[in-house]
Amino acid sequence: QVLSAEASLTSVFGMGTGHFICKAVDIEESNMRIIEVIIKNEHYKVELEDNKSADIFLERLPLKIKVKELNGNEKYGIISKKIPSDRSYSGNIEVGDLMLYGDDCIVLFYKRFYTPYSYTKLGRVVEKDRLQKNISEADHNLEIIFTK
Repeated sequence: QVLSAEASLTSVFGMGTGHFICKAVDIEESNMRIIEVIIKNEHYKVELEDNKSADIFLERLPLKIKVKELNGNEKYGIISKKIPSDRSYSGNIEVGDLMLYGDDCIVLFYKRFYTPYSYTKLGRVVEKDRLQKNISEADHNLEIIFTK
């Protein structure tokens, strides 16, 4: 199974454009689901969690999400169809964590920090260092499109 998506993005300062492309692949040998994300021509792999929320997120594709900047450490976007959540106290957020906040907010973290908030884990970016270098507070109002 291969899922893909593409969207354009422009930084708030008009310093250029890039593309955000997502593909998901079921790897039969390990039963691991991988989403490939491309931001500003950089490729990243996201390992999806083995939980009901991640399953439903994957089933909802194609999905288009406009994401905004928050707190200098995350990009978040609201989805129209809610996903059942299984929130747990997170504590430490890692670079590359892909989470569900509540039942309708997708969050991608690009910095490590401590939080008192609870999230449902959807997945994590494998290439964390490159992600942290490539995404910043200056990247406002990105659009992410996921398609099958």
